[in-house]
Amino acid sequence: DCGGGTVDLVSHQEDPKDPTKLREVARGSGGMCGGTFVDDRFLKFLLNAVPVAKKFFENEPVAFVRVLAKWEAEKRNFKGDAPIRIDLPSKLERLWQKELESQGKEDEADELDGLELSVSNLKFIFDPVVDDIIKLIYDQYQELLQKGFNQSSISMYLVGGFSDSKYLAQRIKTRFAKDFKTIYTPPQPGSSILQGAVMYGLDPSRFSLRISRRTYGVACEDKFEEKVHDASRMFINENGNKKVRIFSRFVQTGDEVPTGKTVEKTFYPVTRDQQSVLFTVLSSPKVKPMYHKEADVTVETSVNLPLPGSGLDRKITVKFVFGNTTFEMQAVDPRTGDCRRVDVAFNRGI
Repeated sequence: DCGGGTVDLVSHQEDPKDPTKLREVARGSGGMCGGTFVDDRFLKFLLNAVPVAKKFFENEPVAFVRVLAKWEAEKRNFKGDAPIRIDLPSKLERLWQKELESQGKEDEADELDGLELSVSNLKFIFDPVVDDIIKLIYDQYQELLQKGFNQSSISMYLVGGFSDSKYLAQRIKTRFAKDFKTIYTPPQPGSSILQGAVMYGLDPSRFSLRISRRTYGVACEDKFEEKVHDASRMFINENGNKKVRIFSRFVQTGDEVPTGKTVEKTFYPVTRDQQSVLFTVLSSPKVKPMYHKEADVTVETSVNLPLPGSGLDRKITVKFVFGNTTFEMQAVDPRTGDCRRVDVAFNRGI
């Protein structure tokens, strides 16, 4: 899915148990290398080539939008083998001509007719972004090979607005023609995403299994072990015991997560008179984050469970119930039946 801001890759196969369903077979990946990054590089080129353009566009925003619209059309049609010309507003061209004449470049000013971009100029604009996309595809492809998939059975579908770029499609096909059974771009790749979203909304059960892109769990206290834990994270609790706050993992990065899977763990209060317990749901791209506070650990949400009575033996059950795009975290007091729930986005982001 090559969109405007991001490019996202996901690999599916027909579920062997039910061909009407799809199962994810490799961890999804992505990057900030969508079509808008090509636009950014074009704008930098334009402002560098036409020094008077910046001030002009600040005063003429409508003209700026029109130039971008012309660029968008040329961006889609560029194939990598011919230069293009972007028509500029006549007022901007006159300002540019005066600028060139003031520099003694009368001949260049006389021949001015829009912004000419050579093939090398265009590749300079496109290639850094396209190279990032090709690297993402290569990494995903290698993961599929490592999982035992035969290259003759792997097809690639290019969707999303930026997939409309003929140059992007040509670069991908040139690089991967021998690696994939099929490389296909639908007639309207941008709207394909919307069609897929509607189909999924009508029948979320189409996906029977996903690969977790992140490790999910909760923050809790654990016994401090000198050979395992960082001494700087150790603290003494009210009973005089050495403790450490950790990331208790329910699902790890790379785990297969069937729809409906439930992971359950048991916890206990940390003080005898504790009247409630706050469970903080955490996630991390790391496979085995150890502590609740690390550089890559993100707080997803939290839920507070009342805990009547007293004592350290009051059992608390925490469940992660996985759906498709979300999972439900349940904190349950088995003695009272009190259950607090919260939905968490699953595999959000890149």
